[in-house]
Amino acid sequence: MKLPDFVKTHRQEILDLLTRYPTLSNPRIWGAMLSDQERPEPWFEMVVDTKPNTSWREIGGLQYELEKLLKVEVYLRTDRMMGNPNQGVMAHAQPL
Repeated sequence: MKLPDFVKTHRQEILDLLTRYPTLSNPRIWGAMLSDQERPEPWFEMVVDTKPNTSWREIGGLQYELEKLLKVEVYLRTDRMMGNPNQGVMAHAQPL
């Protein structure tokens, strides 16, 4: 399946899942998720914004639930992990 199709297929499910984690918001895709390439084994790359009181348990919980839902490896990062929002990955990340 091409990656943009993969994202479109699961977009609403991902957004619904994210509502269980009120300290995580603004989901964006990045990296290979933005390409139109077909891959035999896709993975999912997403970055979310965090609030100051976000715990690692919430981040890990969301990653676990995404992997269970999507049945692929998930690379979940936070805005704080990714650094400057105007450079690198964050400058190219696109809203889910």
